[in-house]
Amino acid sequence: MAHGYVRHLKTISRTRPPARQAFARGPYGAILWVAVRLRSIAAALALLGGTAVLACGAPSIEGDPLPISVPDRIPGEDGGAPDGGAVPDDPLLDAGPTDPGATDGGGTPDANRMLRAFVSSAVLSGNLGGLAGADATCNSLAKAQGLAGTYRAWLSVAGSNAVDRITADGPWYLVNGELVASTRAELVSGTLRHAIDRDEKGATPPAAEDRVWTATTQAGAYVGPDCGGWTGAGNGVVGEAEQRNGTWTALTPEACGEVNRVYCFGL
Repeated sequence: MAHGYVRHLKTISRTRPPARQAFARGPYGAILWVAVRLRSIAAALALLGGTAVLACGAPSIEGDPLPISVPDRIPGEDGGAPDGGAVPDDPLLDAGPTDPGATDGGGTPDANRMLRAFVSSAVLSGNLGGLAGADATCNSLAKAQGLAGTYRAWLSVAGSNAVDRITADGPWYLVNGELVASTRAELVSGTLRHAIDRDEKGATPPAAEDRVWTATTQAGAYVGPDCGGWTGAGNGVVGEAEQRNGTWTALTPEACGEVNRVYCFGL
């Protein structure tokens, strides 16, 4: 009886309804149609107790969905910043300045590269030991404070001008970073950018003790007297450390027994 019923189903399937005809169109229509018909036969057999057929696994176009593994979302995978807002390191974006240290980040030269100018913390009579003795005083004071470089005193004697002894061309800064003069030409222009009113320690001399031995005009040239070549004889021309105009270097003569300071410039 089961076989007769199957033959009856096959007979009915020979005449396709319009919907089935549309379903069979296309390059895969025949294959799909066969699969549908086999499913219908399998269903009929199941009703008649043909469980063995179903156990064999009748073809189906409605099989269980394929197992698809979707990876967990990785923070930042969408091109934005990872959680926390941090942008991944980029060696090109992170590249720093190529200049190995022209400045310290504050717009002024690095402290290890600056030319310094200061007025001595030591007060001395006009017997400075000549130009060489005054230069030694400048270098000793600078070294004691860790100031790099070589220093010369801003002093003139007959036949040797202070401006010629300062062989660097600037710029010079106080130890607190204030610009004194950008070039040697500006140094002898008659006006400083800032008074040389700080010593090598960064302290400001008291107004009653801010005179400086120089024997030098505002143009950097010799003007006497010079305490006998800075050996302590007679008088010597002094300047005043609190001044920016020409009197910073040429104010008045004083007796060489007085005690004053010296200016020191880095080379």
